[in-house]
Amino acid sequence: AVDLVLMDIDLGKGLSGPEAAKIILSKISVPIVFLTSHSEPEIVNMVKNITRYGYVLKQSGEFVLLSSIETAFELFESKKKLEESEERFRKLVECAPDGIYVQIDWKLAFVNKAVLDLYGAESEQELLGTPVMDRIHPEHHDLVAERIRTIYSVRLAVPRIEYNQLRMDGSPVLIEVSAEPIEY
Repeated sequence: AVDLVLMDIDLGKGLSGPEAAKIILSKISVPIVFLTSHSEPEIVNMVKNITRYGYVLKQSGEFVLLSSIETAFELFESKKKLEESEERFRKLVECAPDGIYVQIDWKLAFVNKAVLDLYGAESEQELLGTPVMDRIHPEHHDLVAERIRTIYSVRLAVPRIEYNQLRMDGSPVLIEVSAEPIEY
């Protein structure tokens, strides 16, 4: 098993270090520390979007190299824990018995399974990107629009209210909604 890759940016003719790193990362998840004798911004920018585990100048010495490798392992482990936490949170939200949806710019950006069931939708694709007001009964458009504007302007949660939303077949369903802003 590979624990870390120490990659020179300039590998001579053929594949460059950044290109080789992309291939490696497409196959395995591993921290990559780049080693180079170049410190020009263009060279540093070549690896910026590939990995953030380290960039070491060859003349920096053994202490800097070892410290960079140690930091790379710590960053990699932190990234792994964050990804695991995000996966647990995603599963929790997706499987929640209560409907959870996110709207951005007045359009549905995320819906969990409970929302699909509530609306009678077959898939997320039926709802994602559609105006949130399409799911609100016309008699409640003004109320909901004002609440959404309040959330955007005040950036605070608003009290729970009940109102009718519309299923995919157009039939109304009475729901209780609480809402608060989420920073992206």
